[in-house]
Amino acid sequence: IAGANGIFHIRDNKTIDNYHPRNAFGGPAFIICMSLDEKSNTIWLGDNAQGIIKLKYSFDKNNRCSYTEERFITTKDGLTDMYIRSILFDKRNNLWVGTRYGGIFRINETPKGMVVKSCNTEARLSCTRVTDITEEGSSAVWFATCDGIYRFQHEMGQWSHLTTSDGLLNAEVFNVVADEENGFVWALTSQGVTKIKTDNTNILLPPLVTITPISVLGKPDSAALFSKDPMVYSS
Repeated sequence: IAGANGIFHIRDNKTIDNYHPRNAFGGPAFIICMSLDEKSNTIWLGDNAQGIIKLKYSFDKNNRCSYTEERFITTKDGLTDMYIRSILFDKRNNLWVGTRYGGIFRINETPKGMVVKSCNTEARLSCTRVTDITEEGSSAVWFATCDGIYRFQHEMGQWSHLTTSDGLLNAEVFNVVADEENGFVWALTSQGVTKIKTDNTNILLPPLVTITPISVLGKPDSAALFSKDPMVYSS
């Protein structure tokens, strides 16, 4: 469990240890969200206003845990908004970050360092406040925003967007949970919970538009289809 007073490690209803990490500027971290990578003994922490903390942990022979801040991700690394609101380290080793004003970021560790990428343009994000991130197995990632929910499908590299027109009770979504086994996603809003069939998101693509004829006052205007200049019609 994490919050304004740091991390609390709980086992069998007892607090085993408590650690208060520092943020990138040396102050006590105000932890809003966290995601665990057990394979590398790493906890990714989102600070309320000071970016991301990469925290390493290890256990001694008495099963007591120790912690070390390994690195920080801030504006110097390309994170344009340090007000972190959601975070997820997924099964494909991507670190997804949702912010208060800056939208969605995808972060990957490389031999040359951290690569921080904004996903707002490719997702066509219409609201940049991202309150929750969850994973649909290893196939997709879901994002709760103040304008519906977004889904990124890894294999196709495709984004889709669900709003009230797709059945959401309210556009402002606080939390989202994916039920991969049964093919549903649950979205929590101020007006209640919406259950959506995830298969429906595969067809949420803009239809192709082909203009075949143009008629003006009931008469065909065939020249308009082949004109290289804009056609202007009076009302």
